[in-house]
Amino acid sequence: ANFYLLQKSQAPIVNKYWKATEIMGLAVEMDEDIKEPHLLIRSNGQFSAGGGCNSMFGQITLDGKDRISFSNIAITEMACAFDNYDQELLEVFNNTQQYIMVDEKHMQLIVGKRAPLAKFEAVYF
Repeated sequence: ANFYLLQKSQAPIVNKYWKATEIMGLAVEMDEDIKEPHLLIRSNGQFSAGGGCNSMFGQITLDGKDRISFSNIAITEMACAFDNYDQELLEVFNNTQQYIMVDEKHMQLIVGKRAPLAKFEAVYF
């Protein structure tokens, strides 16, 4: 017992950089002006994200049964003269109720039994 440390296991989506591949049913298309839309979920209950122009951050709650909720979401207010996914990603976070791990590198954020609100791919662990 002196050599073991008991820790609560983390959800498979924590401490990974998730690159958005689809948001609100549309494939993410990268332009040279846009930053990569992404999501980073930290083990301390916080998240950060970007939709291509602005940064978002706030609190995240993970429950059993793959339940997830985003709260206290803040977003920077930079003016962007190019298309981005900021508003769509913000809508995803406001509506998401659950996540699905398709496999080790692919996650979807969903609400109910509808089509995925967003799809992500893990870039690194």
